[in-house]
Amino acid sequence: MVNQIKGGASVTEATGAKLAGPLGFSDFAELVVAAYNWRYGGGAEGEETPLSEAVRLAGKYGITRAQVERGITRVPEERRASFDALAWLAIFHDERSLDARIDGELRAAAKMREADQRDEIRVLKEQLQAARAKQKVAPKKSRRSA
Repeated sequence: MVNQIKGGASVTEATGAKLAGPLGFSDFAELVVAAYNWRYGGGAEGEETPLSEAVRLAGKYGITRAQVERGITRVPEERRASFDALAWLAIFHDERSLDARIDGELRAAAKMREADQRDEIRVLKEQLQAARAKQKVAPKKSRRSA
C-alpha cells in the first residue's frame, strides 16, 4: 500500500482509515489534516490551516468524525486549498444534516411499518371474529334419515 501511495496512487477513505493507526493518527480525518498541512504547508509553526481549524471546531458543533471524514473526501483534493474554515464547517454541517434527514426518514418508515402491521392485525382479528360468528350461527345438520 505504501509503495502504491509513493507511486502516486490516491488513497481512498477505506485505505486511509486502515493506514491512520499505523501511521500514528487517531483516525482518517486526523491523517487527512496532517497530509494536507504537509502538502500545502501550515504557514508558521503551530499556525492552523483552514481545514485543521474546521476539524477542531467541528466537534464543538456536534459534528462526528465520520461526518468530517465524509466531508473531506467529498471535496476533490485539488480544490481543498481554496476552502476557508467556514466553507469546511458548512460542508461538515451538510453531512450532519444529511445524517439527521436519513435518520428521520428511517424512523418515519419504521412508524409506517408499525402502523401497517397494526392495520393488518386488526383486519385479521375482524376476519377471525367474523369466521367464529359464522360458525356459531350455522345450523347443525341432522344425521337422521327420513
